[in-house]
Amino acid sequence: MKRVLITGMSGTGKSSVLHEQAARGYPTVDTDYGGYFETVDGERLWREDRINALLSSDLDELPGVLFVQGTTRNQVLFYPCFDHIVLLSAPPDVLVERLTTRTTKSYGKDPAELTELVRQRMSYAIYHQLRGSYDDLAVLNLDPRIENQIATNIAQGASHGLIIEPRTAEALMRNLINLADAMHREGRPPVLVCANELRRHIKKFTRRSIPKLSVLSLAELPDRINLTSFDVVRAEA
Repeated sequence: MKRVLITGMSGTGKSSVLHEQAARGYPTVDTDYGGYFETVDGERLWREDRINALLSSDLDELPGVLFVQGTTRNQVLFYPCFDHIVLLSAPPDVLVERLTTRTTKSYGKDPAELTELVRQRMSYAIYHQLRGSYDDLAVLNLDPRIENQIATNIAQGASHGLIIEPRTAEALMRNLINLADAMHREGRPPVLVCANELRRHIKKFTRRSIPKLSVLSLAELPDRINLTSFDVVRAEA
């Protein structure tokens, strides 16, 4: 059995294509449902055990084509398992219209979610603007310990946004300001990269004190780009 991955940003029509293939009698799997995702450090990723089982070699002797729909950062691990990969795309204005008017899924109707999706669609433009005349993009990374702590706090109090213990928040902000200034002195635009679910919360946290700090999510980083780690942001005095 051939295996085909249908992927692309939300709003590009993946579900519609999948439904059409199902209507034609082909077996289909929408990984948005059925427990194929897990949250790791605040990021939704495919569960490797579930996807491996779905794409197991037991299918090799069966006839037909299996269509699988899904989009996540770790899908690249499974590319060798697919016979074909179909990447759907659409202009930003079309994405916005589809996401705000569709009735099949609620994701993308929230203005904050919609902003993140449009930013991901414009990832190359954002990257090239920030990189400027340099051959690479220098970025700051959060210490994994503080990133995990923030992701956990957001998951536990999603409706309240970013919740950080005051002393930790003060130390984190102070170190961010110092590192952003250091990047400015070297002629680099200050850029922080973090997990997808953290981006808008971190941006809101830093907007007033460090308005020129660009905060990018992992999903906004295009493939095959040159990144340089400028430093790691820690929440220590």
